Formats: sequence, structure tokens, C-alpha cells
Amino acid sequence: MILYHLPQVTFDSSSVIPIATSWMVFAGSYLFFSFLAWLKSWPEKVTVCLIITAGLGNTSFIGFPVIETLVGSEGLQYAIMADQPGTFLILTTVGLFLIKKATQSSSSIIDTIKGLFLFPPFMAFIVGLMINYFGIVMPEALSLALLGIAGTVSPLALFSVGLQLKWPKQHIYLPFLSFGLLYKLILAPLLTLLVWYVLAGKTGMEVTVSILEAAMAPMITAAIIVATYKIKSNLATMMIGIGIPLSIFSLAIWYYVLTLLGLL
Repeated sequence: MILYHLPQVTFDSSSVIPIATSWMVFAGSYLFFSFLAWLKSWPEKVTVCLIITAGLGNTSFIGFPVIETLVGSEGLQYAIMADQPGTFLILTTVGLFLIKKATQSSSSIIDTIKGLFLFPPFMAFIVGLMINYFGIVMPEALSLALLGIAGTVSPLALFSVGLQLKWPKQHIYLPFLSFGLLYKLILAPLLTLLVWYVLAGKTGMEVTVSILEAAMAPMITAAIIVATYKIKSNLATMMIGIGIPLSIFSLAIWYYVLTLLGLL
């Protein structure tokens, strides 16, 4: 998906807000769950799992169609900014660093950095960025092929998540899940609203899209990577398996709030 969308992005001053929002939400997640971990003596893997799954939203697979439906196609430019240089870049750099730190504490800093640069999604990001910078136009057939391949990822990922959910055995994760979804679906968009609308006085479409993207369910790709590294796989799958259906209702509430504030 990154090789399809990133070459089409136009970077300008309005791009700062959605990009900054993604990084701000992740930073807030890190601080929020680090504090809770200190307060409640949580295991490191639980903390890292929540930092990543609650700090990174589903800004593309779910975000793009939701933004196009609620805001219009003109909002996709900002949604792409929130996703590609935002959540996706965070996952492939800081997110992967935290994951490797939690699973391979004996690895050297050089080995960890090497792993980041050799991480396939990060390599795809660099390629997409170069295509954008040099103004290379990909053949339409190649673009459509990339989009078609990307379109199969989300349904397969959701199907896989559904298979991994085992409700009778998951009750021990409910307290962690509650805090995770509280931050992702309520606190993250609230933080975004307070920073850009209340404090900065911004009211443009980039602010509206940023708030809605901050309110999206947890990122599927992030949860899959967390589960792949065996960092509380059950909790990671619950975050998206339960978070995605719940986000339908929370997004409706945020849509109503933004309408009342005149942002929609």
C-alpha cells in the first residue's frame, strides 16, 4: 500500500498537522502506558504491546474509506499524511525498536538499527519516498497491481485475528484491554482536539481529518507484528478484534462532536 500512496502525496505546510498528530498520539501512548506500568507494576511486554497497539491507529485500511465517506475525497490527502509519514513510519522505526528491545534485550544498538533498516515495510517507505522526491511516474498497470495486492491484506488479517481470539481464556487481559481501548478510542482523539482546536485555534480540514484519524481503531499491521514477535499476542489480537467493532460507535460519537463544533 505504501508504494501506491506515498508517490502520490504532495507535501505542504498543511501536512504538518496530520503528521504531527500521529507522532503526538504515539508519544502520548508511550507516556500514558509507561506511567500505568510504573503505577501497577505491569510486565514490559504488556506495556510495549499497549504502547504500540493503542498508539498507532488504523489510518489506512479503515481510515481512508472512513475519511472519504465522512469528509470527502479531498480529505484523503491529509489521511495519507497521517498514515505514511505518521503511523506507518512510527511503526517501522520507534515501534520496531521497542519491540526488539522487549524481545532481544541482549542485542546491540547496531544490530537493532540494522534490523530497522532491513525491515521490509521500512525499505518500501524509503523507495516510495524516493519515487515521490524524484517525481517518477509509475505505470498505471503497476499502480493498480499494487493497490490490488494491498486490498487483500486487510480482509486476510482480520480473518486471521478472528481465528486467534479465544474468549474463555482471554479474561485475564480485560483490564489491559480496557485501558488500551480507552486511550485509543477516547483519549487520543480528545488530546488531538485539545491541542489543535482548543489551544492552537485551528479549524481547517487537516484538523478534522487528524481528529478522526486519531479516533480510528488500533492498527492491524502493528498488532500483527507485535503478535509475530510474541509480545502478548492474545492482547494484541483483542485490541483489534474488539477495538475495530467498538470504533464504529466511538467514531459516530466523534463525528457528532465535530459537527457540533463546526469542524464538519
